[in-house]
Amino acid sequence: MKTEHRIYVALAILVLLGIGLFATLKKKKEETATHSATAASAELPKIGVPKDDVEKITKVELKNADKSNLALEKKGEPLGRGPNPGSPKGNRGEKSAALLQKP
Repeated sequence: MKTEHRIYVALAILVLLGIGLFATLKKKKEETATHSATAASAELPKIGVPKDDVEKITKVELKNADKSNLALEKKGEPLGRGPNPGSPKGNRGEKSAALLQKP
């Protein structure tokens, strides 16, 4: 085979590899776009609760066909919402001093 024919064969193989690379990258880009967060959120319905009804909700149940159900229930006041939520229980210095005292 002549050198000239070898060059043509090599160029043809190079062109075919370039076309294959282009097709693969294009397919990967389309697949990434279909699986992106914006595409997924566009398909999901909007779930919302009016602000007036938020305080009335005391229990939420999540049902799954394959696994057991999950129930979240509000019991009592949330943490930090007591009569004086900003007051500290004690400072670090007092606690460490109490622990270091010898009996």
